[in-house]
Amino acid sequence: MLALLLTAVAGCGLGGDGPEETVQAFAAAWAGGDDGAAAALTDDPAAATALLTSVRGSLAPAGLAVQVGQVRTASDTATASLDLRWDLGQG
Repeated sequence: MLALLLTAVAGCGLGGDGPEETVQAFAAAWAGGDDGAAAALTDDPAAATALLTSVRGSLAPAGLAVQVGQVRTASDTATASLDLRWDLGQG
């Protein structure tokens, strides 16, 4: 489910930025705990907000680090690979 959301991120420059800038902004917002801001950068903010909030609530992480991997564009769609490191505060 999470992978489906992340393929929608950076829909070729939502908000006027290019895909790379958009996915960097998504990663920074999500890692910083601002699920709503991260979700706003997807092509379905309502669904993304619900999913990101649910994931964060279920895991209750002490922290989240998000590293952007490859960003791919094709026609009017962009997809990105993200490396997520959840600190669950258990060791």
